[in-house]
Amino acid sequence: MTPTKSEIDGIEVITVTRKNAIKTIVLMHGFGASYEDLSPLADFMDRGKKYNWIFPNGIVRVPMGPYVEGRAWFPIRMAEIEAAAARGSFVDFTEILPDGMKEAERRISSLFDSMHLDRSQTIIGGFSQGAMMSMQVALSSQVDFAGVILFSGTFINAKEWRNLLSRKTNLKIFQSHGISDPILSFSIAEKLSKELKENKMKTEFHAFSGHHEIPMDVISKSIKFCEGVFG
Repeated sequence: MTPTKSEIDGIEVITVTRKNAIKTIVLMHGFGASYEDLSPLADFMDRGKKYNWIFPNGIVRVPMGPYVEGRAWFPIRMAEIEAAAARGSFVDFTEILPDGMKEAERRISSLFDSMHLDRSQTIIGGFSQGAMMSMQVALSSQVDFAGVILFSGTFINAKEWRNLLSRKTNLKIFQSHGISDPILSFSIAEKLSKELKENKMKTEFHAFSGHHEIPMDVISKSIKFCEGVFG
C-alpha cells in the first residue's frame, strides 16, 4: 500500500497499512532528519507485507542550513558534540535527562493512544535520537511493547532508565552500533547493552565495522529480529 501522510494529535505521521495485518512496527528518525528518512524500510524490511508501519515526524524544527529544515525529538547540544568529535572524544550523556525529552515522550505516547495502537503487538524503534526516544517510551509504557530496535542509539537518562528497567522482565531488544561511530560512543552503547543484560532483558547487540549508520547487514539482522518477535 502507498504510504499515507497525515497529522494526528499534532504530529505528522507516515503510515503504511497492510491488509489483514495486526502487527505494527514504529520507527523514529534521528536528529535533523524527518519521517521520510526511514519510511523506505517499510518495503525493504517487510517484503511479505505482513506488518503495519508508523513513521512519526519529530516535534522540534531544526535549521540545517539556508532554506533547509530538519526535525528532532528534543534539542541537543550539537556544538558540544561536534567539538568533542573534533578532539576525537565523545560527550557522555549517560546521566543526563535532555531538555524536552519528557515532553516528546508524552506527545509520542498520546499519539499512540490516539491511533489506538496495541503496544503488545508493536515493535518500537529508531535511529540515533529516535533510538533514544524509543527506549524512553518503551520503558515508560504501562503495557510492554513486543520489542525495541535501537539503531546507533546511546545510554541517557540513566537514573530513570535503571529504575524503569528494574520493573521490566520480558522486553526483547535489538541494538546495533558502529565500532567507528564518531557521533555516539561505541563504548557507551556497550555500557547500555551490559545494563540491559544485567536487568534480564532479552537483548541482541550487533557491532559493525562502520560509523553512524544502518548498514545492510544490520537491516538484515533486524528483519530476523522482527520475525522472531512476531513469530
